[in-house]
Amino acid sequence: MSPEEYSSKNKKKTSIWIIGFVIILITAVSVTFFYNSTAAYAIKVENKLVGIVKQKQDIENVINKLTAEAENKYGREVKPQLNLTYEKMKGFDVEISTEQQLVEKLKPYFNYKVEAVNIIVDGKSIVTVKDKASAQKVIEEVKETFSEKNENVKTESVEIQEDIEFEPVFADPEDIVQEEKAVNILLRGTDEIKVHEVKKGESLWLIAHNNRMTVKDLKKANPQVQSEILQIGQKLNLVVPKPYLNVLTVEEKTYNRAIPYTTKIEYDRNMWTWEQKVKQRGVYGTKEVTAKIYKENGKEIKREIIEEKVLKEPVERILIRGTKAAPSRGTGRFIWPATGRISSPFGPRGREFHTGVDIAAPYNTPIKAADSGTVTFAGWQGGYGRLVIVSHGNGFETYYAHANKILVKVGEAVEKGEQIALVGSSGRSTGPHLHFEIRKNGKPLNPLNYFEK
Repeated sequence: MSPEEYSSKNKKKTSIWIIGFVIILITAVSVTFFYNSTAAYAIKVENKLVGIVKQKQDIENVINKLTAEAENKYGREVKPQLNLTYEKMKGFDVEISTEQQLVEKLKPYFNYKVEAVNIIVDGKSIVTVKDKASAQKVIEEVKETFSEKNENVKTESVEIQEDIEFEPVFADPEDIVQEEKAVNILLRGTDEIKVHEVKKGESLWLIAHNNRMTVKDLKKANPQVQSEILQIGQKLNLVVPKPYLNVLTVEEKTYNRAIPYTTKIEYDRNMWTWEQKVKQRGVYGTKEVTAKIYKENGKEIKREIIEEKVLKEPVERILIRGTKAAPSRGTGRFIWPATGRISSPFGPRGREFHTGVDIAAPYNTPIKAADSGTVTFAGWQGGYGRLVIVSHGNGFETYYAHANKILVKVGEAVEKGEQIALVGSSGRSTGPHLHFEIRKNGKPLNPLNYFEK
């Protein structure tokens, strides 16, 4: 074989080998490209498979769809809160999830935060509402709560003492509260409402005790309760307010107030010193008062009187008092006031102290003045029954009790031994007798020490 033929044959072999290598390379590249082109992504949430997508954008499209639905529901921006992980898958038999399958699988895990506004009080976040307009409305309603609604009251100012800020945030939907609830939280420190209806026999102490409160706290929770006396069916709040906001109001109020009347004393020498009578009734006057009232959370803390105008002058009360002194004709020695026997002496009697002597006598036995003096009482008096009291001067008085009939009247002067009543059993008595007392300056004395010998 000539050199030329040998060279031609080698070139032919080399070409065949090159062609074969190229074919193998192309095949390998094609297989690799096809394998890679069929790769997919397993989508997991909280380490749980929710679907398989061809491209990451596929799951992003589903998230965008669910986000749009949430934004349409709340009418404002929301931020999904999903912890997605992507796991690359390769192969020829991967089953790709449809969009609807991804939606259904992803929904249970689709958490998000909604655009909202925090109400900040003195640097502390207190409550979250849906937007700034709601936050402003809440603050206005807090102020309105303490604005007096009365034609005679002009509200000059309503100020919240704390610093208020509105902070835009993204919040969990369940943390966003309605305006009414937000108002309660700011005013009471809580939205809790616990009410007790008063039952028969209940008192403030009992209700406080049964609910593990003090009476002071119960009153604080119910500033409208002004009396210790409760009405059946009355409703009491059992939650003590601890407000986050304190509202200071300044009001100008016009109201009427009574003007007390004065009393003038006139004297009549024909009336006894213990007698008096009303000559002219007193009548309260009326004045119109304009005042500036300062309140904190509806409770008055200061009042300034601006103007007073008298609408009706008071009418003076005129009282007449007697100056006629009781005659001091008593001798200080007393006669026996009725015929009979002593059935009960002066002094201790069982658990009681007997302040006089009992003289047993038949009904209608005459009762006589034990000494001269003036009648200062003649009528019914509790356990004494029908009673006559005679003043003898120098601090001495005599009592004649349980009479059947009284024969004198107040102011009448009587002489020693004069008949003034008849024995009876009126008042606290077990039979006809005269209960007789001698007193000096109001202190009971033993009559037996003062009878004439």
